[in-house]
Parts: sequence; C-alpha cells; structure tokens
Amino acid sequence: MPVRDLLKAELDRMGAVLKTLLSQLIGGNDGADLEQTQQEVAYTLKQQLDVELDQILNLQNEALWSYLAAHKIEAQMMEQLAEILMELSKKTGCQQPMQYLTKSKDLLTHAEQISKSTSFHRINLLDQLNRQTTGDSPNNAEGKITRSQTTGEAQITPKAK
Repeated sequence: MPVRDLLKAELDRMGAVLKTLLSQLIGGNDGADLEQTQQEVAYTLKQQLDVELDQILNLQNEALWSYLAAHKIEAQMMEQLAEILMELSKKTGCQQPMQYLTKSKDLLTHAEQISKSTSFHRINLLDQLNRQTTGDSPNNAEGKITRSQTTGEAQITPKAK
C-alpha cells in the first residue's frame, strides 16, 4: 500500500509541475524571447520530470509512446504537454509552429486512445488543432478527428481528394 501511495504522490507532483509550467506560459508575455522560453520549458521538464523537450518533438509515434511510458507520463499529462507545445507555437519567433501543433495533435490523439475516460477538454483541443493545422472547419479538415458512436474512440479520417 505505501508503494502505491508513493506512486500516486509522484504522479500528482508531475501533474502539478506541468500545470505550473502551462500557467506560466499562458500568463506570460507573447512577445517574450522564444529561445529563452523554450530553454526554461526544456530545463523544467528535464529537472522536474526527467523528460527532454527535444525528444518529445523529434521522436516518432511508437518510440515517443515508449519514451513517455518509461517516464510515467499518463494521458492527462500528455494533454498538458500538448497544451504546452500549443502555447510555445504561439510565441513570437517560433520557426516551426506546425511541428509543435502536429506533435500536440499526436499527443492528444494518443492520450485519447490510452485514456480510460472521455475528456471534453481533450476533444475541444483536438478540434481546435484541426482548425489550426488545416485552416479549415473541423468537418472539412484533412485528418479530421471524430469519435466513434459505438466504441467512443477517437478516429482520424483523411479527407477524400
């Protein structure tokens, strides 16, 4: 039982770190130096969660999911990481905002697949990302994300060309 309590406390601490980091990004100055902001985010993730921002951005699907699982990053934390990447993409001087937005979409889609519960916040973020990455309405977007009526799972449906 004490091991379970320690694990829960560690997961709660990790979630609190991500929440604090996100609130700092949202409340921060959009004109702030992007490089400095990225360094601060990367430093906090590395020091507090032992997770590297570059790894999150550069690893592809299965390797990324294994990396995050090894660092005990759960669905709710993936959701927070996706929001952090979305906020970084909005910063002035961001050279590759689509990389951040696409990775956010990947994180949210995977979080939706592994989560045991439905998150309306996650669904809203996916809808918002669909609009941002396609410049189109979510119903006509390429890579449209929908929810299965029978299973409730998120599904990506490519637009017919």
